[in-house]
Amino acid sequence: KNLLNLNFKENIVLIGNGQCDKKTILNYSKNFKIIAVDGGLRHCIKNNINPLYVLGDMDSAKQKHIQRYKTKIIKLSDQNSTDFEKAISNVSAPLIYCLGFLGNRFDHSLAAINVLSKYHRKKNILLIGEKDVLAVFSNSIFFNLPINSRISIWPINELKVKKSTGLKW
Repeated sequence: KNLLNLNFKENIVLIGNGQCDKKTILNYSKNFKIIAVDGGLRHCIKNNINPLYVLGDMDSAKQKHIQRYKTKIIKLSDQNSTDFEKAISNVSAPLIYCLGFLGNRFDHSLAAINVLSKYHRKKNILLIGEKDVLAVFSNSIFFNLPINSRISIWPINELKVKKSTGLKW
């Protein structure tokens, strides 16, 4: 359910409460607007990043952090969706980079992948973890990767591979 309709003309970054290394966060924060998603506010505070907004049900963010950023808090109380889905459903941008939604807990990673599969036809979303980047593509794609790059093709729906070269199983 889209309650806010926060529209951005430029790419943005959502920061979640999961694993997220300092270097990655700082690199993205230099180039894009940041939206903290509930407990992801801790990463912003730890790295001295001032988020544009803090979205979520605020059950993971610490009360002292909530007080510090109270003018930027947008509380979304719906308990039928994760904070990540609340953020994705309420934000629009050409590309949404998502840090801190993979790793730590496998059930949270699966929930994030589920959101990715649910919204991939409406929004361009990249889930970025410490070792992996996940995206869902609706159309044809082409990759030209360096030799020995790791790539996994995981179909969410029916998959038809017309041609591949140089792949090892």
